[in-house]
Amino acid sequence: MRYTAHLIGVGLPEVIRAVGASAKTGDLLVLSSQRSARFTFVDGRIVHATADNVERLGLRLVSAGCLTGAQLHEALSRQAQTTPVVALSTLLLDLEWVEESVLERETARHIVEVVREVLSWSDGTLLFEEGAGVGRVAILGAGVNVESLLLHASTTTDELRDH
Repeated sequence: MRYTAHLIGVGLPEVIRAVGASAKTGDLLVLSSQRSARFTFVDGRIVHATADNVERLGLRLVSAGCLTGAQLHEALSRQAQTTPVVALSTLLLDLEWVEESVLERETARHIVEVVREVLSWSDGTLLFEEGAGVGRVAILGAGVNVESLLLHASTTTDELRDH
């Protein structure tokens, strides 16, 4: 089932809260002029997120020194050969190149960054597709609590504005 809304008059936090409160599973796609973001929910918790303007998780792991560029390249090559596509985080764990606790921590931080980015957008269109995206689920099987995530992302955003 698909739902569509515009961010005029309805804020992204309200939509994220609604998906969380209803314990939905699926993808929330946010489209704004020349940029997009995607949030994957499982039982109302965010387990995966991407945005055009936010460094991808694999590059984040390389930047943090958790993974080498060569390892990322190898993992992405292997991922491209899988059908259906296996999450990068799953491959990294299977290859034992990144510890699960490190992957969980960096994934949670990445999700906060994506939310922070999207909260800065002034307009957009939302599309929620129930049941979609679950095959791409990253390592955060338990997901991130929506209320905690929004509080952390908005606090960080407010702190950045104050400086």
